[in-house]
Amino acid sequence: KVHKNTSSVEQLLQHRILLEKTCAEISSLFLDDSDFDHKMHLALELIGRVQNVDRSYLCRYDLQGNAMTCTHEWHSSDADSLMLVFQQISLKFFPWLLQELALHKSVSVPDVSKMSVSASREQKICTKYGMKACLFFVLNVDHEVIGFIGFDDVKVVREWNQEDILVLRTVSEIMSRALKRQKDEGALKESEMKYRELFENANDIIYTHDFDGNFTSANRAAERIYGYTQPEIFKLNIRDIIDPEYLPLALENMKKKLHHVEMTDPYELLTYAKDGSSVWVEVNSRIQKVHDIAVGVQGIARDITERKLAEQKLVDSYRYLGILNRKIAILLQFGKKQRFHRNLRGESKVYDFILESAMDLSHAKIGALFLYDSQKEVFRL
Repeated sequence: KVHKNTSSVEQLLQHRILLEKTCAEISSLFLDDSDFDHKMHLALELIGRVQNVDRSYLCRYDLQGNAMTCTHEWHSSDADSLMLVFQQISLKFFPWLLQELALHKSVSVPDVSKMSVSASREQKICTKYGMKACLFFVLNVDHEVIGFIGFDDVKVVREWNQEDILVLRTVSEIMSRALKRQKDEGALKESEMKYRELFENANDIIYTHDFDGNFTSANRAAERIYGYTQPEIFKLNIRDIIDPEYLPLALENMKKKLHHVEMTDPYELLTYAKDGSSVWVEVNSRIQKVHDIAVGVQGIARDITERKLAEQKLVDSYRYLGILNRKIAILLQFGKKQRFHRNLRGESKVYDFILESAMDLSHAKIGALFLYDSQKEVFRL
């Protein structure tokens, strides 16, 4: 009798060691998110075989919390697959199970045939799929219940001992953390995709360069506006494209960022494209950090070449207008001395010159000249 008890204790100890070893193996599976689905199926198989159950599975609730789907599973040759049938099953069929999981985080059913009246819906489903005994653990991600892990036996009823429940709860927590990591990685990838889409499709030039001025990234707008390919851009330094007159301004702004000035006011630079054409840009830049360490400059440059050309035309127009006004004044002064106003032909030539000069300056196709009659206080054509 003593030998028999000793043997039972050894078996329990060996089982406990095997459980803990399996738990550690499952934990190591989810050190990264590569091939997540395969790893989850494998983890369910490992723990299912060690526990000597017929099925182990993971069920997830939908985003609205109205239905559940069996997403991962392992089953023995004695049991049928639940993944084939547990697809978008309404949670209305599991009121007792959901309530018990919310209260106790785990639910043990040693004998399905003896389930309470309040669990009649669950008992009907368990019986339909041949379950004799069941054990369920809640899956919790970011304080939100997202589903559960289930184990069942289709051959015999069984009482789940507390040590096994504790280890299986640990396994459920490992899987919850793995699901959270997958969720976070998914959100990060989605965010990166959205940023990449905005980065590549922006009309403005978006770029980064290190503190030596070497470009480390640039979007499609930079390629389109400057005519360089991506590999060519990565070989460029800001000194290769900025006009020498404006280079000190760019370097001064970069120096400010080296002294921990996060952002500087917008500034304008004259730069040159690959074909030598001028490209005026308005630059907004900020310090680029990786893990709170300053590694370079991130900037957005807007092509303002057309605006600068328009401004220059306006400046030129004002300059020409000044010249025209001076010429008109000289002609009128000269005309008074020569009294050309008495000579209609001479007066007409002066007025024609004034009108043609004004039309040429304003690029007008039609023009008219009005003279003010101070005696009658009217304008005449």
